[in-house]
Amino acid sequence: ILGELVSRTTGLFFIKRLGAIILGCLSISFFVVTIGYIIRITGLVSDPLLGRLVITSIALLSVWGMINALRPPKITRLNLSFDDHEPKGLRIVHITDIHLDGITSLAWVKSMVAIVNQLEPDIVVFTGDLLDTAPHRIVDQIDILKRISARHGKLAVSGNHDFYLNYP
Repeated sequence: ILGELVSRTTGLFFIKRLGAIILGCLSISFFVVTIGYIIRITGLVSDPLLGRLVITSIALLSVWGMINALRPPKITRLNLSFDDHEPKGLRIVHITDIHLDGITSLAWVKSMVAIVNQLEPDIVVFTGDLLDTAPHRIVDQIDILKRISARHGKLAVSGNHDFYLNYP
């Protein structure tokens, strides 16, 4: 929470990212230690081995989470059938929860835009949590995002993070 407040007022986004990493690691630690405690109560594993397993699991899951956050967007393709009165072949791309902030790399945003444009969408819909900071702090990312093209247009609704930032 402190990192979020500091980043919004000062633009020091690394504090926000550091806070998110710490919160993620604490959540993973709580989960793994709780499972370890349950295993210890049952007596299935010796204490020294269990301690090593808990520490190793926390480290691996934390690293996996940080690496996973850097991956490109996930694409899921769905083919929907309609009756004969509906238009056929309409390609809709749905984007959600990209949380652009001052740390989101320009390369990541370019990659996402390239992926979306390669899909040649008729319509692109953004369903919230597009930004995680004030728009003036991420002008370069927004300029790249504007390169998304869609034959029939782009639509958006606000998510809770967008609402908190009160952007137009």
